[in-house]
Amino acid sequence: MASKTNRGFQAAQAQQTDCVVRMRGLPFDVTAHQVVEFFAGFSITEHNVTLGMVADGKFAGQSSGEGWVQFPSQELAAAALHAKNKQMIGGRYVELFPSTAADREISRLKSGAKGGAGATGGGGGMGMAGMFDPTFADPSAMMAAAAPTAFGGGGAMVKMRGLPYSCTPHDVVQFFAPEFELGIDQISLPAGSDGRPSGQGIVTFADSDEASRAIAAKNRQYLGSRYVELSEEGGYGGFGG
Repeated sequence: MASKTNRGFQAAQAQQTDCVVRMRGLPFDVTAHQVVEFFAGFSITEHNVTLGMVADGKFAGQSSGEGWVQFPSQELAAAALHAKNKQMIGGRYVELFPSTAADREISRLKSGAKGGAGATGGGGGMGMAGMFDPTFADPSAMMAAAAPTAFGGGGAMVKMRGLPYSCTPHDVVQFFAPEFELGIDQISLPAGSDGRPSGQGIVTFADSDEASRAIAAKNRQYLGSRYVELSEEGGYGGFGG
């Protein structure tokens, strides 16, 4: 029987291709090198480490005390979580949680992050992936920040609510097929603050007309065993409640 830790990662894995662990409680002066040393034996490098930054306010641009680590496999991620949760880095114990690539994207879009897999400037540049920012108390704000990047920031967003927690981007593609041909890059399934699936998603359509037609055709239709509510949220300029 799978352990509780492995089951948690399996749920998170449903939304992403990378195995990601979120770290909370890091020293504010922590470096990627220290994180690599913390996870010694788990096959990560500084390139796999993303250190979050505060998005706004008085401490904007400073370390947030959170970070994300991408592991080579689900097994290593689960083993690291089990072995290193609440262990010490630089005098502070660090909490670990299963996480998703969407969490990192949220931070990248909102404030940027240092390092991380896919960083455009190497280990010290602006990360292509960031972290879940706990300042997103409003789920709508979280969803807006996680909006897919298809159509170069244009298009019209449709919010999905009531998704099965095991839902994947491929499932969403199939939900809208064959009437609407979607790509994976048009879909975002952001996780909640605990790193688990939120049951919500965003799909980007080419324009408002296509988004409206999708809602008319698919609102309150079933995806798996749950019916899904759809609502149009317009372009990337805002994300209403």
